[in-house]
Amino acid sequence: FEGTWTQTIQEAKKENKLIFIDFYTEWCGPCMHMAETVFTLPNVGYFYNNNFINAKIDAEKGEGIALAEKYGVKVFPSYLFIDPVTEEAVHKSSSRQTGEQFIYTGQSAMTPRLQSFFLTENYEKGNQDADFLIDFIQYQSSIYNREKVREAFDKLIANGGQLSDPKI
Repeated sequence: FEGTWTQTIQEAKKENKLIFIDFYTEWCGPCMHMAETVFTLPNVGYFYNNNFINAKIDAEKGEGIALAEKYGVKVFPSYLFIDPVTEEAVHKSSSRQTGEQFIYTGQSAMTPRLQSFFLTENYEKGNQDADFLIDFIQYQSSIYNREKVREAFDKLIANGGQLSDPKI
């Protein structure tokens, strides 16, 4: 979608869709890689165009500066999924991803139990349910947070998880 942030919000409300923002900078190599090789994949375009109002925002120009600050964007690329009603982020991700990973990122944004903020909040509250930990590990892996993956995996195994379990 091409338009101002206000117009983007209005369009998302009208279509009852989350807003997907690709925060990028001109100098960011992984940003260029995603724009040239992943965003252009037919299955990625189809999925994102059917499920979100998509915005590409340069975090160092125009209203992108204030939006990046508002949403705490510090690494590039950063992907945020915004509820247009509250203007709050419901899911965030980052880094270079494959097409398959990127579609999973979008699916996670639409699934409350897989949204990054839900996962992080519940992990910090001490949720150690096996299925929850698997979801948390999957998310942390998607943003290349090896420390959290290792920490959560250790909890999963300490709570009786078995490497022979196909889910684990």
